[in-house]
Amino acid sequence: MRRQGYEHAFRIDKKENYVTSGFYDDEFTLMMYHPNKDAKIYYTTDGTDPILGVSPVYTEPITVSTEGVTIKAIAISDGYLVSEVASIEVPLYNQAQQP
Repeated sequence: MRRQGYEHAFRIDKKENYVTSGFYDDEFTLMMYHPNKDAKIYYTTDGTDPILGVSPVYTEPITVSTEGVTIKAIAISDGYLVSEVASIEVPLYNQAQQP
């Protein structure tokens, strides 16, 4: 199945998330969210665990290229402990170029 401009959601309070693999003609966006709307989300795109106050803070959907990535995220909110690390593996496969 070929997909263009596809958007996926990554729910931070679920330990494992999944993205449908397939042929992607282009980059797509990945939204991250937590049921606690006041939670601040820290994330990485290189498969390492995010670090509070060091890793980027999620503010808008991120673009996922056609290289495939493992994204990890944590969430924190006033009065709560830091969440467990949630991860999503994005297996992307580009269709081979026509000669």
